[in-house]
Amino acid sequence: MLQIVAITAIPVTIGLSIRHFLPEVARRLERVVRGASALIFLLVLGAVVVDQRQVIADHFLSLAGVTASLNLVTMGLAFGAARLLALDLRQSLTISIEGGIQNGTLAIVIAMSILGVPEMAVPPGVYSLLMFVSGGALMYWFGWVRAPDGREHG
Repeated sequence: MLQIVAITAIPVTIGLSIRHFLPEVARRLERVVRGASALIFLLVLGAVVVDQRQVIADHFLSLAGVTASLNLVTMGLAFGAARLLALDLRQSLTISIEGGIQNGTLAIVIAMSILGVPEMAVPPGVYSLLMFVSGGALMYWFGWVRAPDGREHG
């Protein structure tokens, strides 16, 4: 349990505290922290893929449908909820992508480190791989094909 707190609550608390008490420092660190968190995510996912490549290869097709469905439904519900709360398109997309990402890294860490059953990291690993496709497609569509305000690029 302490490991989960250490990898979730403590970093969030530190980040919120810095943003609240030292907003200028938070603004300067934002890009670095965002990059570092993406790198950590990729390293964790990469470790699962390398460690469990045969299990992933054996079960990818059986896991792909359910994990892709979970990802798309979660992103859709997150987007819909954000729009119901009258958030603008940019905020709604951010919430949708965050909803789609969920806590794949946390699930992988729990499976591999806390439970010590690396095979249990395969479904969140497959989910995370597919999340790059759906999240990337969404970011591409609204970041390149459409402007943040919803207007088509000309």
